Amino acid sequence: MWHEVLAEVIQKTLSGFGERLSAFGPNLLAMVLILAVGILVSGAVRVALRWLLPRLGFDGFAAASVSLRSCSGAGSRRGPRRSSR
Repeated sequence: MWHEVLAEVIQKTLSGFGERLSAFGPNLLAMVLILAVGILVSGAVRVALRWLLPRLGFDGFAAASVSLRSCSGAGSRRGPRRSSR
């Protein structure tokens, strides 16, 4: 008698776990898919910026902007001198 009751309880528990897992599976798959797409998009943006920013001369603009701000804070009204190459 106890053996039958125990078997029934275990069967119901495992059946409930299977139902919960089958309900959670699509959500888990969607999460993994969204994560993978995010990783791919971020990689594409990284490659695009590594290619585009040097061609736009962004490094020189950023360096000049930082040095102008640092000179203005020191009381200088002119920007840094440009050396001719």
